Amino acid sequence: MGYSPSLPTFSKESMNEARALRMPDPSRVLGKEDPFRDCFTGVDDSADLNNASTLFEEAHRLFSRYITKFKAELSQCEAELKKSLDEEKAMRLLCSQKEEELKDFRADLAKARKNEAELDKQLQQK
Repeated sequence: MGYSPSLPTFSKESMNEARALRMPDPSRVLGKEDPFRDCFTGVDDSADLNNASTLFEEAHRLFSRYITKFKAELSQCEAELKKSLDEEKAMRLLCSQKEEELKDFRADLAKARKNEAELDKQLQQK
């Protein structure tokens, strides 16, 4: 549960190389229809890859936040499961004890009925 895969790190040189790259012209790459056009509404094409570092940092921040949130939710679910399992174990033990008590009461009832029958028999003989 404590294992968390590390994210890639980039050298300053690789970041500078990425900034130097130019974004390819989408109309030449994808042809007439761009299936992802609506995904980038409001994104400036001139931003190129110069914002890649900022976008990556934002994605990393959001990813880290949601991973932390999901870990907390998982811990809470695990705690609730443990509590439920402990309650189930306690209920099973209580049920077992009550079954033993019931068995003892039935045995006592059978003895009492037998004694009552013997007393009735003795009374009838007198």
